[in-house]
Amino acid sequence: MDPHHPFLHDEVADKLPELPDLAETYHKLVRELLYLAVCTRLDICNTVQRLSQHLSCPTPHLLTAAKHLPCYLTGTINLCLHYSPSSNAGELYGFSNTNWASNPEDQISISGHCWFFYGGMVSHMSKKQHTQVLSSTEAEYMVMSAAIQEGLWL
Repeated sequence: MDPHHPFLHDEVADKLPELPDLAETYHKLVRELLYLAVCTRLDICNTVQRLSQHLSCPTPHLLTAAKHLPCYLTGTINLCLHYSPSSNAGELYGFSNTNWASNPEDQISISGHCWFFYGGMVSHMSKKQHTQVLSSTEAEYMVMSAAIQEGLWL
């Protein structure tokens, strides 16, 4: 979810109607999206994580943003991951990355890594880092350290 998208700004809230069961509707939708993000659709993990941060005080513009995710899922239903034997067959290999302080709300980096074996993903992680870092190098070092710990465990 783009942090500069108008759904995250209060100027749009005036144009949206108040719903009597807003909190219940928002919680139910985010719960269902969280299930999809964890079990089947890894591509929406970051967006669902951002929506989950507002469970204590949902607003109509956040509910509207959350309702756009099922539309995205409907439009991308034919996209999928393809697992196949690769030149790295039998090797465990992984990737890690972070976006340094890209969230304007708290300036905390979101990092992630994934590990592959025989061309198929066997482990993945995407989450906010626990501490605020001072540089992109420090953010990359933290995510690389977490990825290596996971790789050693695998």
